[in-house]
Amino acid sequence: MAGPALPVLPKDFNELTRHLSDGARREELKQRRAAFNSARARLQKWIQKDRNPLMTKTVKLIAIYLLGCVNFESGRCNPTHETIADEFGISERQVRRLIPKIREAGWISYTRAAYNRPTFYTFHAPMEVIDRIQETDAALKNEREQRRQERNESRSVRTSRVRSVRTSMSAEHKNRTYDNYYSAIEREPIRYGSKAEVGESYAGHESAMTPGGLSPEQQRAVMETAAVVAPDLRDAAMQRIAAIVADPVPEGAATIHTIIDELSTELRRRMS
Repeated sequence: MAGPALPVLPKDFNELTRHLSDGARREELKQRRAAFNSARARLQKWIQKDRNPLMTKTVKLIAIYLLGCVNFESGRCNPTHETIADEFGISERQVRRLIPKIREAGWISYTRAAYNRPTFYTFHAPMEVIDRIQETDAALKNEREQRRQERNESRSVRTSRVRSVRTSMSAEHKNRTYDNYYSAIEREPIRYGSKAEVGESYAGHESAMTPGGLSPEQQRAVMETAAVVAPDLRDAAMQRIAAIVADPVPEGAATIHTIIDELSTELRRRMS
């Protein structure tokens, strides 16, 4: 069902406004023209949004061109097929074939008194088509609003930090100091062991890589840091520790601690 046509100026406008002053008549005319332009712009927007397969791009362009030809004062719209063809660079035959599609879509009706007479076009607003367009626009608007809210909520929720396993290189600073090294030495004091405990710690190992009495975490931190920062110091310390393990003495544990302490002091000096 078609809605009302464009609100063109009534033919009896002068009669209707006879009792008004000239200023009031001009104001009334201005308001009616503004309503006409607003309705025409709204109708053009609906035509552009029509998803009817009949309303191809060229058909929509012709419909919008015809809409622009509607005269406000007379309501007439009668461009010739030749004028429309010249406007879009197409043939008159193509124009005669495309205009009926606009009528079939419900946007216009037209009359022609004779073959050699002009065609008069009248625009309509098919309410079924308009309601469908508005429903589609509302659904798209709601979907965009929902996505926008989801994005805002995702930004506001803080994700919990995942604690990763720290490696020897993960604690490296720009000045090349290693947190793993100092925290391992200072967090847990070195335990002194007896001669038997020292011998058992290194028995069966041809190449002793860890100092006796240190926890596994301290051992890894000291040796890995020394291997990266000062490989020469690490090799020298390991040779001294290996010699002690090979021939342990009662003061062996204290001697190993002294070696590690000297290694720590030298590492601090080099990295300062």
